[in-house]
Amino acid sequence: MAKPRLLWRDAARQATVTASSTADGTEAAALTRPHLSDAWQCTGSQAAEWIKLDLGSAVACGGFALIGHDLDGTETGLSLQANATDDWTSPAWTLSLTYQPGVIAAFFAEQTYRWWRLVFTKASAADLRSAGRLMLGPSYELTWGPRRDGFRWGHRDLSTVRVVPGGQAHADAGAVLRTLSAALPALPQADVDELQALADSMGTHTPWFVHLNPDLDPSGWALYGRLTRLGGAEYRTYDGGHLWDVALEMEEAL
Repeated sequence: MAKPRLLWRDAARQATVTASSTADGTEAAALTRPHLSDAWQCTGSQAAEWIKLDLGSAVACGGFALIGHDLDGTETGLSLQANATDDWTSPAWTLSLTYQPGVIAAFFAEQTYRWWRLVFTKASAADLRSAGRLMLGPSYELTWGPRRDGFRWGHRDLSTVRVVPGGQAHADAGAVLRTLSAALPALPQADVDELQALADSMGTHTPWFVHLNPDLDPSGWALYGRLTRLGGAEYRTYDGGHLWDVALEMEEAL
């Protein structure tokens, strides 16, 4: 089973973001803000589109995620590029990306560049495409994966229901959020330190990205969300050695 990957040290948050086209009422900078509903949208005036990030200086990045997008798989040339300068005639590094609905994620050997671009060509210039969040930065691979029965997907319904005196129920439909509970057994000290740094930095207020198994299910086992609980680490004996068991709970961010 593939190992979970964490993407929370987000260099894109401090980047200057531009795009090949931007629809009225949206802006490329929305891609680096936490709320998915605060989205960027391209126009219907051209087929080739790009989103460009200037990180200000070269940063070692090994993880990428485009979250809350509405690409539909008809696009071609979907790639992540990196370069030392803002000259894209021949980028120093290019990674072809695989389309996935909702979340497009990639983890790769770290590349250290200042300039990064996401590029794709729409099937028709008139097509509109949008995305809520772009994350780029160092990723962390946990040493051990969760037990096969050690994680659980759930849902939290934000709808409200009122029952009037006559007995009729009136519902105000709200969002239904995915939740994730994961048991992470037999973690070495380095993993515990990383999770503690994540909790200290992100708290329960800032969303981040986790992928439990990029190889098995590139989009379905991914979650952009906030911590609701990071359980204490329990020091245990495994085959004569000592390792940590940690519990993690998250809720989807919108």
